[in-house]
Parts: sequence; structure tokens; C-alpha cells
Amino acid sequence: MVAPRAPAGYTLTMNPDATSTRFAPTRITLPPWDLHNCLRALIERSIDGFPLQENQRIGYFPASPLCTIGVFYSGYSEVLSTPIDGSPGKALPAVVVTGPMSGPSCVRYSENCSGLMMGIYPDAWWILTGQPLDAITDQFLDGKDLLPAPMFDALSEMASQGRSDFNPERIDLLFRRLTPIWRDCIAQRGKGHQRWNVAPQAQTIAPWVDALALRVAATGWGRSMRQAERRMKQLAGLPLRKLQVSARGEQAFWAVVEAINDQKLDWSDIALSCGFSDQSHFIRETRRQTGFSPEALRHGLLNKEPFWMYRTLAELAGFPITPSPTHPLVPPKD
Repeated sequence: MVAPRAPAGYTLTMNPDATSTRFAPTRITLPPWDLHNCLRALIERSIDGFPLQENQRIGYFPASPLCTIGVFYSGYSEVLSTPIDGSPGKALPAVVVTGPMSGPSCVRYSENCSGLMMGIYPDAWWILTGQPLDAITDQFLDGKDLLPAPMFDALSEMASQGRSDFNPERIDLLFRRLTPIWRDCIAQRGKGHQRWNVAPQAQTIAPWVDALALRVAATGWGRSMRQAERRMKQLAGLPLRKLQVSARGEQAFWAVVEAINDQKLDWSDIALSCGFSDQSHFIRETRRQTGFSPEALRHGLLNKEPFWMYRTLAELAGFPITPSPTHPLVPPKD
């Protein structure tokens, strides 16, 4: 079961108390109503001053249909190969754009790194920028080269408001600057977007995927299936099949987290209840989307700093995971 959507602008701060958890602090903010069909959520994280070893200053990210904009308040990061092979990483710019990612990725952070990540719906990316999704799919790019000047200026102004502290005024400023930009872009390129993009729940991409598929079907009478798939890829950067795989993967992830909370983890039951043909199919798909087996992902979720994004996604869905008597720091079962 998915938890009810929190109010727009609602903020969650994952426990920053180092005495009760080894995990660096993270804060999630949901967008206001005027931006709900543009942004999924804003995630801030800081390891500035947090005692992490070099092998802990890594972040694992799953495949995702969303575009993202990352803004660094301090420090820097670099993209690593997955799995990590020890080779030097590719340095990321201060404002970095990623398109929909068809596979997992891995990032390494500097000691004083802190910043913000914004999840943007792919069809909203085109409305904001007028740029095709295939130009940014599976890539990490410099936001200065891609973002409209008013949007880049808004992000730069927001980033300049202090260093690594979770300053709510920083996010309020960003929302105030982005709202008129989004309205202007809707007026220029977003005809029909407000009508078709149903109000999504921050916890799930499934309503967005369904609304996008309906939009493609309703605007393509008399066209072939191939043309419909091409239209879907233009709007989302990925074919409908991969979007549906991502939505099913999210459902399975929440089922796993809920089972961990209830201490009733049954891999075969989760596989069948989430629409996989069997447990082997579930394991293969989990590896494709995350780079890890379900059991390795469970272990990392409970024990390892680099899996912070997965804990954040669990928190966003209403299933917080932190080390506790219920979730002790234990070795993997395999």
C-alpha cells in the first residue's frame, strides 16, 4: 500500500543525528500545486562535516524515467563506471542535467559536498526547454548549456543562499522563481499538458505513465503502433515498455520495504504479487534496474551509506528505513 500524498511543499528531514544512524542527513520537499505536474520532488543532501570514509562517499542510483537537475551548494562530484572498476570518474558541472536513465549509475562525492536534486517529468522537460529527450537520455550534461537563462539564473541564485545548511528560504526562493517560468512555458509549448497530465502522487510515477500513454493514444487516431511508440519516446525519452517496467519496479521496491518493516520478507510472494512471472524474473529485472540483486539491495538499504537514494525513495513513499532494533545493522543472508 502506498502512503497518502503529503501536502504540497511538505518537507521531510531524514534523521541527521549521527548517534542513532550512520547515514548523512537528507531532506525531501514536495513541490507546490502550481509546479506539481513539472516537478516530482526536491531532494537535498549534505555530507559537509559528516564523518564518511572515501568508500562511503558514493551514491548508487537506479534506472529512472525522470530527468533531473542537480545543483551543488559546496564541493563537487564525479560519475563512476558501474560496477566501480577503480578508473577515474567524469567530473560533473556545478549545475548538472541528466535525462531519463535506462540503467543504474554511480556518483562519487567530495568530502564537503552538499546540494540539491530536482526530479522533473520528461514531458515537462520539453515544455521547459523545447529540447528533445533523446538529446539528454542516458547522459550527464552541463546545465549552463541546456537550461533557459531565467531558469539557470534562478538555480544559481538559490545555490548562493549559504553553503550546506538545509535553509527553507532557499527552497521557497526557488519555487517563487520557477512558478512564473513554468507558467510562461506552458503558455508557449504546453497546449493540452494541463488537461492530460493528471495530478501525480510524489510516491509513484504510475499515474504519470498512465496519463502519458492516454495522451499519446488520444492524439494519434489513425496512426500505426510504431508511430505511437515514436511519439511516446519523443515525450518521455523511453518507450512505453520501459516506462511500465520502471513503474512495476517501484511497486516491487515498496513491497520489499514494507515487508522489511513488517519483518515478513518473502521474495517469491513479492515477485508474483508485483506482476513478475517468477522469482528469477524479479531478480533479473532488479539487477537491470539497480545493478544489484534484491538481497544485496536489501542489505545496502539497511546498512550502507551509498544506498542513500533508495532510503530517500522509501521515505518519499512513506516507508522510512533507518537502523534501529527493528532494522539492525546485520550482514547479508547470502
